[in-house]
Amino acid sequence: MNKSILIFLLLLPLLSCERNDFAHDFSDKYYEDDFDQFLGFWVHFRSFDSDGSLLYYAGLDDSICDVPVIVKVRGGVANKVESIDLSLAEKYCKQTTPDTIAIRKLVHEFLTYEVAYLEVRKDSTVLVNDRQAEQARLIRLPKSKAPKMVGKDLQNIEHLRGRWYVRH
Repeated sequence: MNKSILIFLLLLPLLSCERNDFAHDFSDKYYEDDFDQFLGFWVHFRSFDSDGSLLYYAGLDDSICDVPVIVKVRGGVANKVESIDLSLAEKYCKQTTPDTIAIRKLVHEFLTYEVAYLEVRKDSTVLVNDRQAEQARLIRLPKSKAPKMVGKDLQNIEHLRGRWYVRH
């Protein structure tokens, strides 16, 4: 057998374990966290601004209009929320204005988790991704749903422990 193929086969289990390091570390660290402060809130990293600031989309599910606000954060040790841009909400949501004080507070707290995406639905389902916002890699189900997961709900999802699941 070719030496490089043998080395690859020996390292393959280690490479597949790396993918779940985040899931294990995050669920271990926040296993008991109830995430109630984020109930009905979502936030995800969007891009960098021209000055190097981080841009996040964020929103509260309790609003009539589900259009994100753009939150500008100065990176670094402090991760300071610089501004909240309401232009999309003002353009498309004439009847309501998002609560910028609540969003500022929640984004500041979100930054302590050091993830790219966090959503806590009104039913207490927690969705987390350390790399991107497209799809949650780590899911914590509310107590009422954990035992009811069957069939297609488990597709590409592996039980991690307790109410935590990881998507592959």
